[in-house]
Amino acid sequence: KSVPVPESMPEMDNLEEVRTMLAETAEGWTREWKQEGKAEMLLNQLQARFGLVPEPVQKKVASADLKDIDAWAIKIFKADSLQAVFQ
Repeated sequence: KSVPVPESMPEMDNLEEVRTMLAETAEGWTREWKQEGKAEMLLNQLQARFGLVPEPVQKKVASADLKDIDAWAIKIFKADSLQAVFQ
């Protein structure tokens, strides 16, 4: 008995296509998890340094790419205010 393929799943002609798709999916998950972890760490650092982090700043950090998060994480050491971190 064959298992129906969901409409959203592309047909796979060979195992190499499956391997490639799985590798790309895993890379995407890894980037996403890394971004989420760094964003959480930055928010913790911002709170420890400047106190309560306003919701708009939390959303900005949560939706930022890794490059921006890394830059802000470095700026936190010299910034004298929360706003200065994001300038």
